[in-house]
Amino acid sequence: EIYDRFKPNFKPLRWLYASVCLSMAAQIGTAPLVAYYFGRFSCYFILTNIFVIPCTTAILYFMMLALVLLPIKVISLFMLSAGAYVVKLMYEMVKWVAQLPGSSIDGIHINSVQLMAIYLVIISITYLFPYYIKVRDLRSLRKDT
Repeated sequence: EIYDRFKPNFKPLRWLYASVCLSMAAQIGTAPLVAYYFGRFSCYFILTNIFVIPCTTAILYFMMLALVLLPIKVISLFMLSAGAYVVKLMYEMVKWVAQLPGSSIDGIHINSVQLMAIYLVIISITYLFPYYIKVRDLRSLRKDT
């Protein structure tokens, strides 16, 4: 819903915006589980995912090409090497972000009831947000007329 409402016209900005929206959605969905199991929250997830999403995409393409081109050993090995290089590059970028000050909040302790309550709030907001947008738009139409 948010991506559709605020989509930029300039293609590189649209790609960046889509990446940020994807990062936000993934973080909202996984942060409670990460806090529950590992007791931490990553603060620079958007910065990290701006690198990780294209790297992961490239890795998937390199590995699929390596598999498809397996009969041609030289090209397949080149694709595997290129994929391994991107994995190493992605690891170094994530490691650099993890070393930044304030990169994560540690010591978060939530129990299973709190975890379920957090997901209940997330699900509720997910379903109520489009309704809120429609009500807000209707109210603004009434004011304009």
